[in-house]
Amino acid sequence: MKNLVIVESPAKAKTIEKFLGKDYKVMSSYGHIRDLRKKDISIKVDSDFQPVYEIPADKKALVADLKKAAKSAETVWLASDEDREGEAIAWHLYEVLGLKHYVRPGVPVYYIDPRPASVPDTVCTIPLPATRGMEKLIDILRPKMR
Repeated sequence: MKNLVIVESPAKAKTIEKFLGKDYKVMSSYGHIRDLRKKDISIKVDSDFQPVYEIPADKKALVADLKKAAKSAETVWLASDEDREGEAIAWHLYEVLGLKHYVRPGVPVYYIDPRPASVPDTVCTIPLPATRGMEKLIDILRPKMR
């Protein structure tokens, strides 16, 4: 496969795949593929506040399918929504799928607007993974601050 495009929703995947052509396979991540662990604080406070993530059981098969597709693609496009959630989803996909070897220094991860006229125009996004960790720490500390 030449190009793999990963979007957030299955509806977008169907729409985008219709007009990208035969050199593109479009798959959906169905939203987030991992999150902070549920059972504890999930932040290594003594290790520069490193987050501890887990892939939910209901996403493991999907992640395996995405990894397999990514390995067989020449190019992987992370086409998440252009918002904070989309940036987080793209960052987690990049990390979990092991896409580091696809990215050259200075080459951005891309956002693709799902409208046919917009696909040729890509917008660079900068993932901000620390936000979820900050939110969780604030939720834990807030009751203690009162």
